[in-house]
Amino acid sequence: MSKELTCGKCGHLAFGGIGGLVTAYCSFGRDDGDGPIVPHGSEIEGGVRGNPSIITLWRIPTSCQRPDDEVHKSDKQAKKSEWVKIIRQG
Repeated sequence: MSKELTCGKCGHLAFGGIGGLVTAYCSFGRDDGDGPIVPHGSEIEGGVRGNPSIITLWRIPTSCQRPDDEVHKSDKQAKKSEWVKIIRQG
């Protein structure tokens, strides 16, 4: 089994919003709807408020609480071909 390289497929990945822009965070072990921001980029599609946000996840932080045999934790971005893009309405 290959290790995950980004937070994109994690069941603990959650989303919140700041002024119409969607951000990604980790909900691992949390039940308060809050958690640390995961490494990602977020932009509003076309730069037009009200459009969906495009979230790009490019690595798993070394602070990730998931087991090392499931994920590859790193301070560096994964190869661009491994990045995960998610589109969410803000």
